[in-house]
Amino acid sequence: MLKFLKKPTVLAALAAAVLLGSTTRASANIEIDFSIDGGARFVGAASAGSTAIFSGTVGGLFDVVLTLGTTNSPGTPGLAFETQGNNIITTLYGGGSANQHTLHVYVSSTDFTNPTSPPPTILHNTSSISELTGATSVTFTSYASTTNTLFATSGGTTASTGYSYDVSGPQSSGGQGSSSTMFSPNGSKYSLTNIGDYKMDGGTSVTIVGGNTSVTPTPVPSGVVMALTGLPVLGLGLWMRRRQLSPMPAVS
Repeated sequence: MLKFLKKPTVLAALAAAVLLGSTTRASANIEIDFSIDGGARFVGAASAGSTAIFSGTVGGLFDVVLTLGTTNSPGTPGLAFETQGNNIITTLYGGGSANQHTLHVYVSSTDFTNPTSPPPTILHNTSSISELTGATSVTFTSYASTTNTLFATSGGTTASTGYSYDVSGPQSSGGQGSSSTMFSPNGSKYSLTNIGDYKMDGGTSVTIVGGNTSVTPTPVPSGVVMALTGLPVLGLGLWMRRRQLSPMPAVS
């Protein structure tokens, strides 16, 4: 047995197993993944903290400088958020609109406990880019899911919202819109996932200014706030009226 372990190939395999075990996705609180043209998703960067960062070449088609994913998991009573942004992406292929490829950027984080429901919370997303050269078509989608796993887009209670836009021409910007829907975790932990699909003409260079996913409490209507504010005064008025209507004690 000892002679078997001394073989270099076996030792290398064991070392590799240890390294792989130390970077398992199960320990990640936030992760950035990529895919190209709807193909298989692969890990870019993962972290047990609140920030994950990736820089490098993706699939030989895109040069990505500083993909930054952030999260405030487990959230606060007023806000849960997750972002992808500060990406500078340049295509490594030419050909203009006759040669297009789509870079899919995924950011996901887990273990959100706030805000919670009832009443239902609001799942909200925004996206914006700045086109340096070329043209880009963007679809940005956000998911919240009580399956509480990375990149969950179904199962449990899952809500999604998103929108699309196009940007072309040098130094032009686009997006800066938003979409929202209702989400009801009802006390369960949940994950947030955002997926940015960026279809780029050959020769495109773009800055992904931001892709944001958030969960916020449902605002209380102003009329309800006023009614609740007036309850102490109303209670005092009723108490005084009852005092006035109460019979006076007989004098002996």
